[in-house]
Amino acid sequence: MIRSAFEQAQVDPRSVSYIEAHGTGTPLGDPIEIQGLKSAFQAAAQGEALPTGYCGLGSVKTNIGHLELAAGVAGIVKVLLQFKHRTLVPSLHAKEINPYIDLSGSPFYVVQESREWVALRDDAGRELPRRAGVSSFGVGG
Repeated sequence: MIRSAFEQAQVDPRSVSYIEAHGTGTPLGDPIEIQGLKSAFQAAAQGEALPTGYCGLGSVKTNIGHLELAAGVAGIVKVLLQFKHRTLVPSLHAKEINPYIDLSGSPFYVVQESREWVALRDDAGRELPRRAGVSSFGVGG
């Protein structure tokens, strides 16, 4: 679905600098979600190499709970507030990363502290618009 969204929107995955993950904190579910995101980004890049560590990952659920039916909306609200303040905020309890989540060689890093949301730049050095995605699934997604 994520790859399809990139294609339909004609968005290069190299221009997306934040993903609000479903991230429920489960030992098995989170690694599966991250692997799916890695696969979707790579497929959308159509075989071209992706830079490493340019796209932040976070999940509002660590801050406010799962919220059942409102989980997807809560993620969207968090992303919108980060756009407004041009700041990526950390997810709570993210200091220790699940050992089954392998981010090496991927475009992703976990946002572990508040930081300015710096806009990516194209090959000519022009600032790109900040872009984010929300990964949410199940009843609340």
